[in-house]
Amino acid sequence: MDQYRIPCVIMRAGTSKGIFLKENDLPAPGPERDAMILQIFGSPDKRQINGLAGADPLTSKLAVIGPSKQPGCDVDYTFAQVSITDAVVDWNGNCGNISSGVAPFAIDESIAIEDRIHTVARTVLEQGLADDTAPYAPFTAIAAELGYTGDPTLEPSPFFTTLDGYRRIYAPDSE
Repeated sequence: MDQYRIPCVIMRAGTSKGIFLKENDLPAPGPERDAMILQIFGSPDKRQINGLAGADPLTSKLAVIGPSKQPGCDVDYTFAQVSITDAVVDWNGNCGNISSGVAPFAIDESIAIEDRIHTVARTVLEQGLADDTAPYAPFTAIAAELGYTGDPTLEPSPFFTTLDGYRRIYAPDSE
């Protein structure tokens, strides 16, 4: 069996746990990709001892994320359910729980929007904040540009860190 080094993130997203992979770290869609994913999960094996999955359909889920090929979109996301008992990777479904982990993964892995958010934070911190500036206010424009309409104070918002977290990164005289 060939061995490959493939970075991954194992993340709980909603009430599910999934393995998150970058599109560019995998072979093109097809039998080679499916075989590699089955190895990663340790499938088929009802205990999945030789893989990263957890021997339950709730923990045998995959998210493949890469830069978007669609104009106006930041990332493309593909979901797969990996069978525990059969050598099958099912690409036809979706999972709202795993979908909730796509933006945090994309940000953590610098796939698309991280630089845009960081640029806004850096600019705002360099220009200085008014004492009454709300912690998420500087992100209003970038959130609108990205089409983000949720509450930025709740996970998995890409803005959850707030400016306080960015102050530690960018503001040299902050502690």
